Formats: sequence, C-alpha cells, structure tokens
Amino acid sequence: MLEIYLFIDPLNRHCYDAEKVINKLSQKLKSNVSVRFLTMLNIRVVNDLATCTPEKAVDHELPFKVILDSKAASFQGKRFGRNFLMDLQHEILDNAEDYCDDLVLELAEKKWLRL
Repeated sequence: MLEIYLFIDPLNRHCYDAEKVINKLSQKLKSNVSVRFLTMLNIRVVNDLATCTPEKAVDHELPFKVILDSKAASFQGKRFGRNFLMDLQHEILDNAEDYCDDLVLELAEKKWLRL
C-alpha cells in the first residue's frame, strides 16, 4: 500500500491544481493507494491570501473557516470531507464565489443528498 500525504493551502490555486492531479493519478493507479490531504494554516497562508487579493479587503479568518468547514464535513466520512473541500475550493477559486455561510450550507446539502 502506498500512502501519500499532501499538505495544502486550501485557498491557493497551485495547491488546488496539485490536488486534482494527485486525485486523478491515485484513481488511475492499479495498486492500493491512500491519499491524505492535510490542510495547513500558518502565517504564510494568511500572507499569501493578502498578497493575492490586494484590491479588496481580506478576511484573515477565511482560511481558518474553510479548514474548519472541511473538518466538520469529514465527520461524515473522509471521502465526504474531501469532496466537500474540493467543491468549496472549486466555487471559491474557479467560480470566484465569495465565501459565506449560505455557500457552505448549499454545498453540504448537495453532498448530503448525493449520498
């Protein structure tokens, strides 16, 4: 069994792209592969967020909120939490949606209904 641990910044475009590539590779491998995505929160993550979006006010608690939401979703199962985080990243990074409680609830309900 191969275990891969990937430490990610949940609001970083490069990390999100790497997550998608690692997911695709792990699904294509014939052997038993376990991928663990570990979200990071440190001062660099907060500073990177501030430098990426200088034109608008930055919520410095945003990375913490995203990590906390994904951790809460993972209590429904690792796969549920992982897919929830990927969907939340997709909405924030690809669709330029603003993070809000309504977005989190909508994604959680969609995930729950797909179970």
